[in-house]
Amino acid sequence: MNNVMNLNFCEVQPFIRYVQRLCVTNKDYPDFSSYFTAYDCRLFLISKGTGYFYTKDSKFRLSRGDLVLWHGGNKYRMISDKDNLLIMYGCNFDFTQNNKSLITPIPPEPSSIFDENKIIENIHFYDMPMMNQFIYLKNMQNLEATLQEMLTEYQSQKIFCDQRLSGMFLSVLSQCYRTISLGQGSRSISSQKIEEVLHYIQEHYSEDISNDSIGNRFNYHPNYLNKQFIKYTGKSIHQYLLTYRVSRAYDMIVSTDFTISEIAALTGFNDIQHFSRTFHKKMGMSPRELRSNK
Repeated sequence: MNNVMNLNFCEVQPFIRYVQRLCVTNKDYPDFSSYFTAYDCRLFLISKGTGYFYTKDSKFRLSRGDLVLWHGGNKYRMISDKDNLLIMYGCNFDFTQNNKSLITPIPPEPSSIFDENKIIENIHFYDMPMMNQFIYLKNMQNLEATLQEMLTEYQSQKIFCDQRLSGMFLSVLSQCYRTISLGQGSRSISSQKIEEVLHYIQEHYSEDISNDSIGNRFNYHPNYLNKQFIKYTGKSIHQYLLTYRVSRAYDMIVSTDFTISEIAALTGFNDIQHFSRTFHKKMGMSPRELRSNK
């Protein structure tokens, strides 16, 4: 087996070896005791149908929007329900560009003859241990459009195809990372709910809003909501609000004739000094310096 390569997620530069839209029937894995093992990493997103996904130790129910992702070297098998095709998008990939010379799709082999010394890469994530395990996520159908675009791009093989595929797939992985970071347990807030909070902030940033008012709006204790928000965005609600207000202020300074005081008020800052200090801290210049340079 290849030596373990330790990565943080920010270092991922995926290489996409193969993209397909495939159908799985209950005849594709006729022997229930037989498993297959892939030499590179795999991601499947269910587009239609129902069935089951098996690993060495677990069994997962599959339906539309379910996503499975695993590293090379893991045993698996899939089966559709009787008379109900599993239709899915699939990607064969590496987390790095180190083996991009291996461009031909590498089929999995029966686990009984799999050679672990031929695994293409062995990645371990420092910052997200869950990414080192088999991943099963529900309600990820929002990724289907991206995967369809990836399929179209892969089939076209136009100039810079590899770069576009890498960028699009990094977006897919990032969404998986966010969902895993937030957690899907019964005591965790769904990623959809956090997206609703983000949308609310973006719609009401000019108003007098706070952690307490947002918590009341969404029926969560503000401290708990803030902790879940940090897991999903990497920022507290307060810091996200300030960053968004400053970004809107930047746009107004360079594209409107509003005065600096007016822009401060329009972006939710009641104190012009606080606005100037916050803007300078995040943008590296004062609002007036930006206005004079536009």
